[in-house]
Amino acid sequence: WVTFLELCRVVKINGYIYINAPSNGPYHGHPGDNWRFYRDSWKALEKWGKLNNYNIELIESYVDTTNKKNNEPWEDSVGIFKKIS
Repeated sequence: WVTFLELCRVVKINGYIYINAPSNGPYHGHPGDNWRFYRDSWKALEKWGKLNNYNIELIESYVDTTNKKNNEPWEDSVGIFKKIS
């Protein structure tokens, strides 16, 4: 959350933020499991940025399921944002 706000701060107006993060994969218990980015994560970050007075817009988001075809357990989640002003 804090890192996203810093990205919103430093990106130029009309600039883009691209984030590629892990999504679905096998669960591994505490303390080793990390927060994953699911489909609703990107809208939540957009809302968080706006709540902190950054005019940021989510332009595209998706979960890449290519790895499933290759029988690999992990998927990538991608969010692309644009700073409007």
